[in-house]
Amino acid sequence: MERAGTSQVKISRLTAKGQMTLPKEYQEKLSVGPGDYIALLEVDEGILIKKANILTETHAEKTLRETVLAFGKAAQKRGLTEEQLEQEIKDDLEEIRSEIYKEQYCGG
Repeated sequence: MERAGTSQVKISRLTAKGQMTLPKEYQEKLSVGPGDYIALLEVDEGILIKKANILTETHAEKTLRETVLAFGKAAQKRGLTEEQLEQEIKDDLEEIRSEIYKEQYCGG
């Protein structure tokens, strides 16, 4: 183990696939473990290793993505252009807003 200033330098060997083991001490300092992502950032002194905060798809995002895809497939089957689909969605939203307004402010 080498010393750089007051910090210890740890050496890790690359595998044939270009992989390396992050020493346990650094895994603990970064709060990372198996399956976590790390970010590598080139800086003047070398490479900075940080924990990467990768956002996973939430249930709502997955539902929205699936809904958008379903709308696209349905529009394609009907031969609608993207502009026509957008207009239909706007019209439907306006109708829904109008119904909600009537329910809330006009007693149904």
